[in-house]
Amino acid sequence: MLDNMIRTILIFALATVAIAPAAGAIEVAPGDGLRVEESRVLPTGTKVAEKTIPFTLEFAEPGDEGGFSDLDADGTLTTSVYRNPDTGRLSFVYDVFVEETRYSSADPNLFREPTQEGSRLGVSDFAGFRTDVAGDFGDRGTFALTRSAEGSTLTGHEGEGLGNAPLLIVHTDAVAFDDTGTARYDAVSEFLVGPENDQRARGAAVILNGTYNPIVPEPSACCLALACLTLLPRRRR
Repeated sequence: MLDNMIRTILIFALATVAIAPAAGAIEVAPGDGLRVEESRVLPTGTKVAEKTIPFTLEFAEPGDEGGFSDLDADGTLTTSVYRNPDTGRLSFVYDVFVEETRYSSADPNLFREPTQEGSRLGVSDFAGFRTDVAGDFGDRGTFALTRSAEGSTLTGHEGEGLGNAPLLIVHTDAVAFDDTGTARYDAVSEFLVGPENDQRARGAAVILNGTYNPIVPEPSACCLALACLTLLPRRRR
């Protein structure tokens, strides 16, 4: 019982430190749906973790055989974590890259990024944490962003011919993380399919496990983090 009390007090104390202002970021509460200005400004501070997860998008549907387009596309999701040196808070970056695909056999140099008609990225788990979000999903200047009602999943998306491989930046009030998160990426584009090379919209999706996400630290970790935070004002004087 004492451990639980200490844990609650320390987490509350850590939560009183505000998230540092972030360029282009906007706070997104559970259940929110809004548009966010596009920004590719990465978090300041030290990058404390990064890994790249490969994937393949498979766009083909029955009957598509014989078309000019390549209907598979390889890509990667790079997930990384930054720690703000002034607050100790963590920011999470999710950066998608997708290889261009062949669109026409008549022109061997004609390739397209297979995300142009729609691009959607959802990342979890952020339940219980404050989130300030920025990123880049297309060419409109803003992108649509939603947060699930329980606060776990943040989803950015763009469509109507304006999508591209997304970058999602999430600033949080968390001080600890692990790699038990999950991401889902959906892409939509147009391809020349079937024996008649008809132009058709095709979509593909991948679910990626092992992304970085915030967690509530153990009591011992809370003590260490709180001790570090209390020293910060003294270091500035």
